[in-house]
Amino acid sequence: MTHTFKRLAAIWIATTMLAQGATAQGWSILDDENGYGRGGISCVQKGVEGEYVCLALRCVAGGPLEFAIIQEGGNIGQGEPVPLVLRVDGQTVPTLLFQPSSTTGQHRAEVAYDPVQHSFLLGAMTSGRMLEFAFFSDELGYSPMSLQGAKPAIDHAFDVCSANDAEPAPADGPLTAGEVRAQLIEERLWWGDGAVGTYYFPNGRYEGTLDGRANNGSYSIQPDGRLCWENGITSGCFVFYRDGGTLKLRRDDEISKAELGVVLIED
Repeated sequence: MTHTFKRLAAIWIATTMLAQGATAQGWSILDDENGYGRGGISCVQKGVEGEYVCLALRCVAGGPLEFAIIQEGGNIGQGEPVPLVLRVDGQTVPTLLFQPSSTTGQHRAEVAYDPVQHSFLLGAMTSGRMLEFAFFSDELGYSPMSLQGAKPAIDHAFDVCSANDAEPAPADGPLTAGEVRAQLIEERLWWGDGAVGTYYFPNGRYEGTLDGRANNGSYSIQPDGRLCWENGITSGCFVFYRDGGTLKLRRDDEISKAELGVVLIED
């Protein structure tokens, strides 16, 4: 199957779900051929034939990146904010608070993507197998949504939409939060003349070595592009930046502003 055919098939699956309802079939690429925006989407059939609910990470008409609910049938209230309670593979993740934009006919609600609040959720979605969601409260019961295909669909959304990060940095200078996420996450990085090796997982964890010893912990990407880490013993923040086209690193927190040298990305 050619790449073009696969892409057309994915678009057809997503738009057919929106038109007719569907059972859970994982995530697909969403292109703006039917007014639903561009990005990634997954839809699940509800209990009544012809009723469905879709969750998308998308942008509309050049707008910012956002999560969106598109629902046929059921009720999402009269315009008040709609909490969407979520868990991935049984683990509770941050609730999304949507603002309805249409409460009659086909229901729609949106919430702007926030790199600070939502990066952990996306990390869980791209590495998980099953997303479960409930409107307003988990006491109403969860609905399952497959996460098959979530990573390429989410990556596509970041490729075609603004990620609400800081303005793009020039060729030289600090990397933005979006650039750190796109260029450094899920890559093996080395610095300190090979003394430090680190791999940042999309779920907010990192693993590596420091002078031959294990160095593992958690990290978060700040809106200003700093990557802040904590390993149970120490914590701090890094700034990745380019100087003459070369990727470099310095510490940037209350403890230190030390230059740490050239960063190499392992092929």
